[in-house]
Amino acid sequence: MLKPEQVASLKKDMFKNNMKLKDLHIKYNVSYTHLARIARGESWPEVLPELTRPKMNQQTTSQQLVKKIIAELKKGTMKQMNIAIKYGVTESVVSRIKKKRL
Repeated sequence: MLKPEQVASLKKDMFKNNMKLKDLHIKYNVSYTHLARIARGESWPEVLPELTRPKMNQQTTSQQLVKKIIAELKKGTMKQMNIAIKYGVTESVVSRIKKKRL
């Protein structure tokens, strides 16, 4: 069971240090599902709420968001899953953007 201090450290590693999910999973012994729930603010929303991926209320991905994701993909420093968490979309959306289908 995670403690609030661990969740704060995890969120910093996830959003500020761009740590890979695999490494977060190993370091904190947390499932990928729970990592995603923390990133979305569904678990531990009270701990560093500013470090939560933005929620998407629309069904379509805005052009501004697509541009941000493309820029992130061009950097090549993050995996698709991490980009998806950061920008509040599914990994398949990132994949479609990468393949220029969105």
